[in-house]
Amino acid sequence: MMMLSNSLPDEEKLTETEEIDEATHIKIIANDYRGLRGCNLIEGRIYDIKRRFGNPIFTNGDVYIIDEDGVEFSGWGIIETKFYK
Repeated sequence: MMMLSNSLPDEEKLTETEEIDEATHIKIIANDYRGLRGCNLIEGRIYDIKRRFGNPIFTNGDVYIIDEDGVEFSGWGIIETKFYK
């Protein structure tokens, strides 16, 4: 299992946003798919958003995060989340 940094962001220092393109962090609210590969995300935890550039469909980068096992995750439609900047 991948070890995460102890320097997780403080939710009180972040501002909630509905715009994924301006978000820098994501909070997992509910995750009914945690047992699936690439979906091992802890409810209540805030993760840093990463961006992959090069696909013209995503003008501000293809957004993803790294789950607890070190696997990239970008399935925002299957779990409940909040975005922060």
